[in-house]
Amino acid sequence: MASVYRASPLEGGEQVAVKVLELEGARQDTARQRFVREIFTLATLSHPHIVPVIDYGEARGRLFYAMPLLEGGTLEQRLSGNRWLPVQQVVGLVEDLLEALRYLHARGFLHRDIKPANVMFGAQGHAVLMDFGLVKPEKGSNLTRTGRVLGTPRYMPPEVLKSGDVDATSDLYQVGLVAYQAATGGLPYGEDALLGMLELAGESIKPLGPCSLNPALPGELANFLLNAVEWRRDSRYPDAEAMLEDLGRARDGLPVARRGGAGGRPSRSLLGLLKPGAVGERYELSAGARLAPGVEYLEGRDLDGSAVLLRPLPPLAGAEEDALKVLAPFAGVQHPALGRIRDFVVHGGRPFLVFERPLGFEFLEPPTGHDSWPRERAVQRVLGLVEGLEVLHARRRVHGDVTLQNVMVDGAGAVKLLGLGNSALREAGLLARPPGDSTARVNTWMAPEQHDGQAATAAADVYAAGRLLSLLVHGRLLPAASQAATISAETEPLLQVIARATAWDAAERYAGAAQLAAALRRAMGLGRRGGGRIGRAGRAIRKSVSTLAVRLSAGGGGYRARVVALVLAVTAVAVSAAILLR
Repeated sequence: MASVYRASPLEGGEQVAVKVLELEGARQDTARQRFVREIFTLATLSHPHIVPVIDYGEARGRLFYAMPLLEGGTLEQRLSGNRWLPVQQVVGLVEDLLEALRYLHARGFLHRDIKPANVMFGAQGHAVLMDFGLVKPEKGSNLTRTGRVLGTPRYMPPEVLKSGDVDATSDLYQVGLVAYQAATGGLPYGEDALLGMLELAGESIKPLGPCSLNPALPGELANFLLNAVEWRRDSRYPDAEAMLEDLGRARDGLPVARRGGAGGRPSRSLLGLLKPGAVGERYELSAGARLAPGVEYLEGRDLDGSAVLLRPLPPLAGAEEDALKVLAPFAGVQHPALGRIRDFVVHGGRPFLVFERPLGFEFLEPPTGHDSWPRERAVQRVLGLVEGLEVLHARRRVHGDVTLQNVMVDGAGAVKLLGLGNSALREAGLLARPPGDSTARVNTWMAPEQHDGQAATAAADVYAAGRLLSLLVHGRLLPAASQAATISAETEPLLQVIARATAWDAAERYAGAAQLAAALRRAMGLGRRGGGRIGRAGRAIRKSVSTLAVRLSAGGGGYRARVVALVLAVTAVAVSAAILLR
């Protein structure tokens, strides 16, 4: 479907690997859809043993994405000629793959094509899972037709070849085959068994003992391998957690019980963790899920119990794969001030953007009763948000939906801007406006040119950020500055910045977030790293937390020293807060 090339960035820097959809595949809708799904999924994932996406695009009708260049080669290359790896390397390899699957399955995805050719090694020798061309949500996707078999037959579980029935244990079986081959140089089932899989899937075929291929293999590791490649699904490991537990026992020389014919508990993903009404069968809404009046997000949890935020969107006016293609560039953007897109699911015909729920964050509460915030505090909030937009604008992307309802903040003043991708979906014509839908509240933040039907630009993001700062500084939303004269009439530097950022004419505003951030720092006397009270407070907090971490980790002096360290740290944080609020 695709080819991978070694490539050099035009602007210089380290070489990368670029995966390009072949011309024949580019002409097939299904191939394009799978490639877009692969890009989007990888962009939403972040794990040391899963290959990340660096960049993504389309040139002359050919989709492509860039990823780090892994110089360690593939596992297939290391095993060529029926070679096997030392036991310690086998254990490390399988641990890496299982950690990747534990992460992937917790997010409701299946890989479906784990084999030695799809395992590569980084500079430090760690295994990295590659080629997500067949990845799919375990539930809630219509990209694969029922009964269609995809993958590499030699590494397919028998039930998949029989009926195309795939679940998390199918991935685990493939890891078991990879582990078996890495430890013995061969596979547990001969060609005759592979050819007979379709007829014998309901029966039990005994795998070849791994010690017959590698007599030096420890007995407990051999038991682990046999459990991992059991022919019957109900005799295998149910999930990555259980498999890692037995692998640890084998590594430490502890007994590993054989599971053959003994059955086992069902996979975690099949335990019915999600109640009726859950979104996409992968996210369960929390009780009283809507967070607050006016906030467009619902609280929920994924299959692994991790907290997420779900934003309901208007009905899709196009294909799900088209939406994924639009969202993929945003899913790969990472910055502490930008809430990362976790997933995109369609449930009951209604699409949802899924974001990670950052710990300790709550949605920003605006001033009430025309009360304003201290200016340094207001600038601190908005400057953090603008620095996130700066990263987005550097990638030639815009947010387009910077509203109060998309801003989260923690107790230390750190901000998270959610809502990435929503504006892009809307401008691509992929979101239908429901009958009677009101956009009055959104219009409060939209730039004037957006009201005229123009696409969002970096200047539109500047406008919305300026409006937010105006709200925090003045305690209410002021009319936008309609003339350049209004900007020059302001004498106070901060008010002049606000007036220019919210100018009616886009040409009178700052061109992008970088210019707005620089103007805010100048107006408040801040350096790039933060000066004045905000900078001093930040340095004091960092120093106090560092002191506490060193004291607690060292453990010197026992209980008394720990109490003293804690008191010092709390005192420093209190002093920092006083600096900010005085």
